[in-house]
Amino acid sequence: MSLKKTILTNTAWLTASRLINSIIGYILIVAIARNLGDVGLGQYSFAFAFASVFFLIVNFGLNVIILKDVARNQKKAEEFIRNIIGIKLSLGLIVLFIISIYAWFFNDNKILQLSLIFAAFIQFISIFSGIFIAYFESNNQMQYGSFASFCERIIALILGVFILFKTKSLPYFILVLLISNLSQFIILTVFIMKRINILPLFNIEKWKKLATKALPYFFIASFTFIIFRIDTIMLSLMVNNEVTGWYNAAYKLIDTLNIIPGLLMVALLPSMSKLFVENKSLLRQLFLRIFRYIFTLILPIVLATTLLADRFIFFIYGRSFVGSTISLQVLIWSELFLFLNLIMGNLLNSIDEQKRFSIIMMIGAIFNIILNLIFIPLYSYKAAAFTTVFTMALNFILMYYYINKNFIKIKFKLYYLKVIISALVMVASLKYILFLPILIIVPIGATIYLLMLLILGLEKEDKILFKEFLVTGKNVFRKRV
Repeated sequence: MSLKKTILTNTAWLTASRLINSIIGYILIVAIARNLGDVGLGQYSFAFAFASVFFLIVNFGLNVIILKDVARNQKKAEEFIRNIIGIKLSLGLIVLFIISIYAWFFNDNKILQLSLIFAAFIQFISIFSGIFIAYFESNNQMQYGSFASFCERIIALILGVFILFKTKSLPYFILVLLISNLSQFIILTVFIMKRINILPLFNIEKWKKLATKALPYFFIASFTFIIFRIDTIMLSLMVNNEVTGWYNAAYKLIDTLNIIPGLLMVALLPSMSKLFVENKSLLRQLFLRIFRYIFTLILPIVLATTLLADRFIFFIYGRSFVGSTISLQVLIWSELFLFLNLIMGNLLNSIDEQKRFSIIMMIGAIFNIILNLIFIPLYSYKAAAFTTVFTMALNFILMYYYINKNFIKIKFKLYYLKVIISALVMVASLKYILFLPILIIVPIGATIYLLMLLILGLEKEDKILFKEFLVTGKNVFRKRV
C-alpha cells in the first residue's frame, strides 16, 4: 500500500472509531452534568485530573517510543513492549498505592475519596491498554485499538447512564468506567498475545536506555498536562467545585474537538518518522499540506462557536450552567493555536527535535502556572480560560519561529486569505438566522463555508485528495458494517 493510501486508511479508521467514541464520551459528560450538577461535574473533573498528575510519571512518554522506533524497526517490537510493560507495572503499583493513601487519609470528602481511588485504578489499567494500542498503531493496524476502544465506550455508555439515572452517585459511575476500561484491556490483550509475548521484562540496563530516550517525551507530556489540566486542579483547590464544574463544562465541549489533530498525529507520526529518514522533501510537502488543512478546518469552528456559545451551553447542559458561556467563548480560541501546535509538535517529534519541543512546552507550562497563580484568585474561571489561550498563543509563536528558521518556511499565502474570508462570510450570515434552532444553524453555517471555499477556489491537489479521502472513508465504513 502506498504512503498516501496508508495515511488515508489509518485516518479513516481513526476518524470513524474515535468520532463515535468521542460522541459517547461527551454523552456521558452531559449525563453527569444533568444528573449530578455543576458540583458533581467539578468533582469528576478534579478526580481524574488529580490521578492523571501522578500517572504522568508512569507513562513517561514511552508510548511515543513505541510509535517511532517500532515503526522504524519491527524486530525491536517484542523486547520494547515487554520492557516497557515492566517499567510501567513497577511504577504504576507505586503510584496506585500513593493515590489510595492520599485519598483515604487526607481527604475527608467520602465521595471524592472513592472517586479518586477508582479513577486511579482506571489510570492504572489504561497505561497497559495504551501500550498495546501504540503497538498496533506502529504497525498501521488501527482497527484493533479502534474496536477495543469502541467496546469500552459502549459498555460505559449503557451501564454508566443507567447507574447515573438510578443512583445519582459519582463513585458508582466511576466504578462503571473502571469495568469498561478493564474490558478494553482484556480485548487488547487477546489481540496482542496472538502476535507477541507480553510478559514483563525487568532488564534494568534496558530500562535506563528507554528512560533516557523517552525523557523528552515525558517532559512534553508533563508540560502539556500542566497547560491543559492544572487549571482544573487549581480551581478546585483555590475556588470551589461549582466553579470547576462550569469551567470544565466548556472545556469538555471543546476537548472533543481535539480528536481531530489527535488522530492525525497518530496516523501521521509513523509515516513522518519514516519520511525523515527516507525522503525529507516529501515530509516537508506533507507537513505544509496538513498545516493548511488544519487551519481550514478549525477557523470556522472557532468563529461560529464564539458567536453561538450561549446556545451550545443551554442546549447541551441547561441554564444552570450559564457560567460556562464566557469560558467557552474564550477557550475556543485556544483551539485555533492548539490544532496548529499539535501538527508542528508532531513534526518536531518526527524529525528527532523532541528536546526542542519539550523546551517550548516547558516555557508554556511555567507561563501558565504563573498566570493562574496570580489571576485565578482574582478572576476565577475566567482567568483560567484566558491563561489557556495566551499559553497556546505563546507556544505557537515559539514553534512557528523555530520550524521556519530551521526546517521549512510556513508562508501564509492567498489560500489562507480565502479561508479567512469564507469563515467571516459564514459568521456574518449566521447572525441573520440566530432565531432558528441550533441544530439547523450549524449545518447551514457549514454549508455556507464550504460553498464560499468552492467559489473562491480550492487548489487542484486538494480536490483530488478530498475525493480520495471520501472514497477511503466509504470503504472503511462498509467493512465495519
